[in-house]
Amino acid sequence: MNTTLSSQKLDVKYAGLAVECGTLSVLLDATLQQTVMVMPLMRTIREEGLTVHQWILHITTRRNTQSPVYYASLRAAEVVQRATGVTLTTPYREPCSLGLQRGQHLQQQLQACVTELLSRSARVSQVIAPARFRLPDAWVWSACCEEPCLQFQHGSWQFITEKTHA
Repeated sequence: MNTTLSSQKLDVKYAGLAVECGTLSVLLDATLQQTVMVMPLMRTIREEGLTVHQWILHITTRRNTQSPVYYASLRAAEVVQRATGVTLTTPYREPCSLGLQRGQHLQQQLQACVTELLSRSARVSQVIAPARFRLPDAWVWSACCEEPCLQFQHGSWQFITEKTHA
């Protein structure tokens, strides 16, 4: 049975065995000294004369075999290929001759930032990458969330701590 529970301004998908988290902070709040898995994923979608390449990081954790999988996906990059050229559309818009390499590089940057954020949390016992709890692809790719401390600045993904702001 699929239901949607509302939590402040955050819609949470819940299907008994999985809970979609709107931010990594929500996922970490559900974590108690457990392993968090980070999986870089890429997909290609072909539609009417264009090809879209997308890169995400899919983060999952689970307390035990009876508890639900808590998950979040962060969008690292998107590249659109047309007959006229290649354009990076996420995290910013730019014509890009090396679009696929740029997308993969941005995913690697974001993974380093996510791994650092998770490693600093006292609620995480270890970070394993690449690894994940398997969920339906539709959930994985529709669950793209935001995380305020992970920002795209000066051409790269960065983990922004409060100390960085000072």
